[in-house]
Amino acid sequence: GDALRGRLKQGSEQRLLILARIRSLDERMNATMKQIDKKIKPGKQSEYDGIDSEIAGIEYKRNTSAGLTLNEEKKMLRKMKDLGKRKDELEGYLKVDNKIKEIRAEKDREYESLNTMDKIQSELTRALKRLDIAKLWGDSAADVVERELVVPEETISQVVGRQGANLKVIESECRVTIDIDRARDNRRGGRSKDANKDEPAGGAPATARVT
Repeated sequence: GDALRGRLKQGSEQRLLILARIRSLDERMNATMKQIDKKIKPGKQSEYDGIDSEIAGIEYKRNTSAGLTLNEEKKMLRKMKDLGKRKDELEGYLKVDNKIKEIRAEKDREYESLNTMDKIQSELTRALKRLDIAKLWGDSAADVVERELVVPEETISQVVGRQGANLKVIESECRVTIDIDRARDNRRGGRSKDANKDEPAGGAPATARVT
């Protein structure tokens, strides 16, 4: 039990560190996105890579075409200048865009670590609960099992009872502990307005975890 509690504590500390890193990455992301010049048209690396060859093609045509008029040559020179300017713009844009992609990839890795940590913490919590229940009833942890039951919304109040009275009776007589998962219900509007009824509101079924 003490070992599990120690691992849970260590996991909680690691989780806080991950969340702190995610917040730091969010700050970096916001600061980096502000570096993007909104006047610049977004572009891709392929466009940037193709500008030099496009300029070279115009230059070759200008040098090898016979009978170019002065106006035609000015248009070519202007096009080459515009392409050079576009390349400079894209260079700055892509540099910032790549930084953003790197930060997003780093955030994805941190969220993966967070999800893994949450799963580990959940398993440790359940294991610790089984140990506590086994100790309470004088059984071994191996004899403690866990089951999940979906309870229809229209019957959940009967299962729970006023201020959890029915749950307490069931737990005592059946030597179990019951956790009602209201996460789905909370997303739909929270608990019942009646503070004396410990039941979910919103119509979605609840999950009863029986150990």
